[in-house]
Amino acid sequence: GGQAGPVPLQVPNAGSNPSIDSEAWVEVPTVVREGRFEPQSVQPLPEWLFAQAAVIARQRSLLASWLSGRDDDALLRALVMMPEAGPMDGLIRQAEALQGVLD
Repeated sequence: GGQAGPVPLQVPNAGSNPSIDSEAWVEVPTVVREGRFEPQSVQPLPEWLFAQAAVIARQRSLLASWLSGRDDDALLRALVMMPEAGPMDGLIRQAEALQGVLD
């Protein structure tokens, strides 16, 4: 029934950090009030500073969607988001192989 905060907690983004995918979990200042969590919004970071972290967060959200069975195509989209990880045809083959494991 009391109140605490703001304290740094990992919570679903839901717009708290506009620099990151809305489905990602973020660590933001959070007020705890009467058993509820109230994440506080943070200012967007400069794109030049945060672009790579935003891509990684989106990629991990896609991987979580694929692993949970919500989106069968998310694995391929996640792998090709960072083509520097390997040749594109190799990433596609890897996605197809992994897809076959879970089917």
